[in-house]
Amino acid sequence: GVDGLGGGGGGGGYNGVIAANGGNGGSGTVILAFTAADLAIDPVPSQILAAGGELLRDVRLFDVYEGPGILPGKRSTAYSMTLRSDEGTLTDDHADEVMANVLTALREKLGAERR
Repeated sequence: GVDGLGGGGGGGGYNGVIAANGGNGGSGTVILAFTAADLAIDPVPSQILAAGGELLRDVRLFDVYEGPGILPGKRSTAYSMTLRSDEGTLTDDHADEVMANVLTALREKLGAERR
């Protein structure tokens, strides 16, 4: 996996490809949870899609948390992202590359930190 993105220990984080299909294409779902300043959530999925490249097909917010364990003025959000390759089997290396690109963009644009 991507350095510093391994899941485990209390929820969230990059959990790798959960499901994959072989054949003429491959697809899988990855989970990303991060904290950032209390900001509008609406533009985040489009920023994730833009950073994810052609393999990232869908982004869905599934959790928002503010409270104990999250610094004041910050919000934790978690997204489910669908990756798909029309060229061949989707691999962990593909998912790692997409996640690294997404996290770099979110750090630069939002000051986001992996949860």
